[in-house]
Amino acid sequence: MKNLTIALATLAVVGGVFYTFGPYPPFWVKANIRSSMTQWVPDPDSLQLTGLRYSENGSGIICGQMNAKNRLGAYTRYKKFAYARDRNFTFLEGIDPSADSMIELFHCN
Repeated sequence: MKNLTIALATLAVVGGVFYTFGPYPPFWVKANIRSSMTQWVPDPDSLQLTGLRYSENGSGIICGQMNAKNRLGAYTRYKKFAYARDRNFTFLEGIDPSADSMIELFHCN
């Protein structure tokens, strides 16, 4: 029984390390991204997120693509974004040149 407990504890620690440092962000990040995009999206319920991953430069920035309905109720095209978890802020492609520069800087191509 003691060996089983040690094995389960070891498995939990190893699994937790992979979960924390894995290639894809944890599931709860989607909710944070959605809340940070409410300023850019007129209909937050229509927000579609795809391709979520950590940036290639190891900065902890989360990259992906988003699509949402515009004010007329039609979906726009997918746009790239970079989400900074520590600041709960999203840089969205096409908003302004500085946002496009940040997406390029974080290697979210």
